[in-house]
Amino acid sequence: GIGANFILLENNEFHHNVLEQKILEGHGHRVRNNWYHDTKVGTWFDGDNSDVIIEDNLYDNIEFEALFYEISELGTIRRNVVNTAETCMFLSTSKNTQVYDNEFNSCWRAVTVFLQCAALVDPNPHQIGPWDLTGNTITNNTIRMGTRAGSRASALTDAGVGQGCDAATVAPYYSNAKNNNWVGNHYYMQALGGTEWEWNNLTR
Repeated sequence: GIGANFILLENNEFHHNVLEQKILEGHGHRVRNNWYHDTKVGTWFDGDNSDVIIEDNLYDNIEFEALFYEISELGTIRRNVVNTAETCMFLSTSKNTQVYDNEFNSCWRAVTVFLQCAALVDPNPHQIGPWDLTGNTITNNTIRMGTRAGSRASALTDAGVGQGCDAATVAPYYSNAKNNNWVGNHYYMQALGGTEWEWNNLTR
């Protein structure tokens, strides 16, 4: 949907849907107590959304992103359970969003925070003001890693130099001048010694 406000999605089952199932340019949406399974993407807000709450949903066997909050603001993403997805939580170029009390299980990428640099200089007018990746908090989530090679528990990455992410542009994000924080999360690894965290293309 585009341009609608105060959408309530509650107590539904979503499955076997095509990729482009998303909501754009809206305010005050609530997504709660739904079951998403065997589908391409779970809950996807893409562009100029504000004051969105995504809570108490269950996601099983999602091919790509289970929770996808993109170029939006003031999101609350809490108490969701994801069981198997390529990415449990993808937070892209959004601001002042809280991700907490979720369970992320067996995802190749558990939590990815992503900078889309081209969005920072988009000349079009926007409902939520200048787009940015700032003021986000990921806290008190439980992350249980799977066994797929190259898995990441948490990552802060960008779109790359070819997409406008030169060293000067990305510097305040990787120095954390933009105040994107991971606090008090609980990680369960399959084994020690892997490279489960990624920051500015560096892993550990």
